[in-house]
Amino acid sequence: MQWSDAIIDSISSADFLPLIYRYALEAITVITLDTHMGGLKENPDPRVKDLIVQLQSGIRDASEIMMGVPWYKVSRLLSPQYRRMEASFNAFGGYVKEMLMAMRERLEKEGAKSEDLSVMEKVMLRCNMEPEIPTLIAFDMMAAGVDTTGNTLAFLFGHLSTHPEAQVRKVSLWFLQRRT
Repeated sequence: MQWSDAIIDSISSADFLPLIYRYALEAITVITLDTHMGGLKENPDPRVKDLIVQLQSGIRDASEIMMGVPWYKVSRLLSPQYRRMEASFNAFGGYVKEMLMAMRERLEKEGAKSEDLSVMEKVMLRCNMEPEIPTLIAFDMMAAGVDTTGNTLAFLFGHLSTHPEAQVRKVSLWFLQRRT
């Protein structure tokens, strides 16, 4: 048995998906909110773990809602998936809003230097420091970014684990790049 087969056998998708989402969420948070969540620590903050579960649940429920009968249009009570998705996205949106409010306070206290601004800081300034539109933009960036990045990483790891020749090629390229 090759070591790539051992990796596949030792990792179940149920255990691996939250790890992928942790990496994706941390990267997207840095890009979007210019801050670290601490999701890559060995023992991340319980709130970060909860946000990952909430986001994962919300994305799963959203896809099931889009593909199924739209009972939520008749009544929210007819669709437990819709209520779960709404609760998940509200929790995640609350976190995004908190981070943007902290960003707003920092910008008001320190002032804005145009060469050092992140994407969201520029959006916040353009919206006259009102958080509604930046919150929606940041939420969309993070939810879409986590899902896209997570799926890309899952595909990449799956491909590398089933193609040993690709592993060798990637490792060789990595060592060559490190030497130059």
